[in-house]
Amino acid sequence: TIQSLGKDLKRAIAEWGLLDVFEVRLLLETNAAERAARRATDEDIKAIADAALAVERKALAGKSYFSENLRFHLGIAEASHNPVLAHSLASIIGNLRDVREAATLQLHEQDDIEDHRKIVKAIQMRRAGAAKKAMREHLARNTREITEVIKAGSGKV
Repeated sequence: TIQSLGKDLKRAIAEWGLLDVFEVRLLLETNAAERAARRATDEDIKAIADAALAVERKALAGKSYFSENLRFHLGIAEASHNPVLAHSLASIIGNLRDVREAATLQLHEQDDIEDHRKIVKAIQMRRAGAAKKAMREHLARNTREITEVIKAGSGKV
């Protein structure tokens, strides 16, 4: 079931380590962005852009934007029109909420906003390579920032 999958993933995150999970996320999401640039419908692109604006509004208001960010990233995965990819990312990203929420106060929200804008623009322009690169840069930066927050708090990742 989906619930047991979530519990299994949380257990795996604890056992494998957060960096392993982010590495898989990087592999999947960069390819999702690339495919979304090639396959997204106009409606898909509008949903991605709307989610990016929702992240921006929440971030600028100083509020948690996990749900909006999840909608942005899953919108890209869904726009790849590969249901296995979308389901895999939903399982991974949805189970990172605790980590993301704990780190949000120390992350650079403005960087998230700018990264999302680059990703949206690349997808809108149907530039697959640029979408993949923008997503890679976004996730690599977030991984570095979350790793720093966790190390500062516990001494390990």
